[in-house]
Amino acid sequence: MSYVYGGFLSFLISSYNGDMLTNNKYVVIEGIDGAGKTTQKKLLVDYLQLNNQVVCDIKEPGGTRLGEEIRPIIKNSHIIRSAETDFELFNICRRELAQQVIRQELSLGHWVVCDRNWFSSLAYQGFGQGLSVESIVTQTKKSLTDLFLPDISIIIDLPIDVAFNRLRKRHDDVSSDNFESRGLDFYKKVRDGYLWLIKNYSIHKIDGQQSIETINQSIIELVQD
Repeated sequence: MSYVYGGFLSFLISSYNGDMLTNNKYVVIEGIDGAGKTTQKKLLVDYLQLNNQVVCDIKEPGGTRLGEEIRPIIKNSHIIRSAETDFELFNICRRELAQQVIRQELSLGHWVVCDRNWFSSLAYQGFGQGLSVESIVTQTKKSLTDLFLPDISIIIDLPIDVAFNRLRKRHDDVSSDNFESRGLDFYKKVRDGYLWLIKNYSIHKIDGQQSIETINQSIIELVQD
């Protein structure tokens, strides 16, 4: 068992009172590649489960049979398509995930913790690729209705050069190649998209340059409110 999933979890158990988890919530953790969102999502899921909460752990795109079928197409950079097509594929996956999984899990009193949601489309297809932000918001509201905004939205913010260096150090060839092929200017626009979301919606910004422990503490404090 690694440090993150070993000693650190023991630290969590001793440091936080699970009795403060009164109501289930829909939580989304977002950020650019390298920001640490996947690690933080796993830590949050583990924390909730250790405190006897039932958790639906999901990521985008995916989570449904249709989403898992579409995911390889979205991830295949060799298939040339427009930003509009990219967004439509994500939106289809998102709509089915909301209808088939998220709404049902919440109705059962379960927590839902998701790695990415439509914030990624606004940042990547909107700010990054130039798709209309207004169009993304309008279509997403139509698809997700009451689930348009999660109960808790978190964006882990990180400077682009720091994110790229992290990916190189952990030998994440796919994400590193994406950075190099698209260029740092593209990812600066993506980060601008996330910062726009933080400014215009009720989204919590967390400094991704902090330690894993500090970021996790901040997230757990948010879910306990």
